[in-house]
Amino acid sequence: MAKGHRQDCPKLRGALRDYVTNDTWNQDFSTPLWPIPKADPKGENNHKPSVEMIDALSCHDEPQT
Repeated sequence: MAKGHRQDCPKLRGALRDYVTNDTWNQDFSTPLWPIPKADPKGENNHKPSVEMIDALSCHDEPQT
């Protein structure tokens, strides 16, 4: 996100958190990418970011290590 848009970061972070915690992520992952869940039923969880990961990597002025 470009600098100068700090007020938008929490909004975007909230939208990402909602996306991964409701059924939309599951539908979006399994529908167009059906070979991945079919080949590895746990594969979806290997690619799905956690809410903690989203929070840890969002809205920081400097990259986190």
